[in-house]
Amino acid sequence: MLSELLRAVPLPPGRIVHATEGAPAFWLSDDPVDAALWRRLDHDGLWPLVLTTSEVDDPGRPWASGEVWHAGNTAPENHDPEQLMAGWWHGLAEPDPDEEELVTDPFGRQWPGLAPPHPQRHDPGEAASRLAESLMTERARLGLVAARRGSDALVAMGWKGPTNYVSDIGRLASVLRSWEDRFGARVVGLESHALLHVSVAAPPVDHEQALRVAAEHFTFCPENVRTSSTIGDYAEELVGSTEWGFWWD
Repeated sequence: MLSELLRAVPLPPGRIVHATEGAPAFWLSDDPVDAALWRRLDHDGLWPLVLTTSEVDDPGRPWASGEVWHAGNTAPENHDPEQLMAGWWHGLAEPDPDEEELVTDPFGRQWPGLAPPHPQRHDPGEAASRLAESLMTERARLGLVAARRGSDALVAMGWKGPTNYVSDIGRLASVLRSWEDRFGARVVGLESHALLHVSVAAPPVDHEQALRVAAEHFTFCPENVRTSSTIGDYAEELVGSTEWGFWWD
């Protein structure tokens, strides 16, 4: 399928990278590309990603070296994102005796539920293109995945960056699908093994909206919030932001 889709698109030099199991995972450009190519790409069936390495001594890792695998991933549509996040929340919201305040403040231990959809304030494609352009450094390459949405692309390519937290990427992709629908989110890039870049066309516009989104971020990637102390503190960073980044240890 990937090979057939690629034949219909004029592309710079590159090659298909195979996952550990041997199946085609994604196409990878040989060299950096410019934002103009990104904007010309038709997303119908091929999802573009900016794939960046942070390995100075081995710039081929992890993308050119094919450090991806599909085993253990389920389909995103098999999961209910709210049930997933509620379950993660209850597993994470226990008090830490070494901390004066609960990381889930101001919600305490009670899962606040899904944030309501936000009005779209930017064009999703334009927001994604702006973020992609900012990520296109000398260490970045263009990746193309056989998928119709970015959340599904992560499963299709066999990305396993958050495996120390959630090994089934289909579960995280289910949450991303929900963000695509409610917040105009788009998966734009991956950096090294475990840093995910997402653009947002409908960001929270005030602290109240941001609190609910921050609670979801905490379940999706706890380290994001823990570095800010509490959900309340982290929410301040989300107001008006059209770029979300997630890193898993």
